Amino acid sequence: MTVKIFDTPEVQTFLNAVAGLDQAGGNDRAKQIVHRLVGDLFKLIDDFDVSEEEYWAAVNLLNALGSQTQFG
Repeated sequence: MTVKIFDTPEVQTFLNAVAGLDQAGGNDRAKQIVHRLVGDLFKLIDDFDVSEEEYWAAVNLLNALGSQTQFG
């Protein structure tokens, strides 16, 4: 049985930290949205068995699109 990285305690701690759920104050809805967005990225990596090369290629593509204001 393969361990899904999303289910590891380290990733769950990271998600709470990156979303700010471990901090008082802030916008609770924004925290939940960030938690979901980043969490779904980990689920995508698990579901599609994304390699390190594929991950960084996708990051580079998103960076290129963002720098050219291709989103929205």
